[in-house]
Amino acid sequence: MNNSGIFLSTKTLNSASPAIRSKILELLMGSETAMQSADDDFHDDHFIEFSPGQVKTFINGCSEKTRNALEIMAKSPSRRFQLADIAVALDVEPSELRGVWGGLTRRTQTVSGDSEGYLVYWVGEGIHDENGEYIDHVGELTEMTYQSLRKAFRL
Repeated sequence: MNNSGIFLSTKTLNSASPAIRSKILELLMGSETAMQSADDDFHDDHFIEFSPGQVKTFINGCSEKTRNALEIMAKSPSRRFQLADIAVALDVEPSELRGVWGGLTRRTQTVSGDSEGYLVYWVGEGIHDENGEYIDHVGELTEMTYQSLRKAFRL
């Protein structure tokens, strides 16, 4: 049995630069390209696409913490983002973002009129540390929503 490996605490992983965290997660989960090709055929009518106007309405009804999380998502180099990046930027533990995700879902359903609508599609399984603590997950927005957020935040 091979017992070799690398073990990182949540604190250590969260203190790494976004580029290093991304590289570590890429090694753990496979490359972005591999993940993307596996999900290219994904389609769900409840995965909401917001236009720039809808995003402005959406943002205006969000708390400051939720607006900050949305801006971090919009700053991601693609429509995919790391939950850990949001947690680090907001100076909270990943598990402390439950209220943000719940708020995003409620706001998405209100603005879209779709009672089953959701803004973030969570790709694959969440990442947990050696103690079983939830530390990261890859989230994805629709391309239209991502571009609308970038426009709203002037990125």
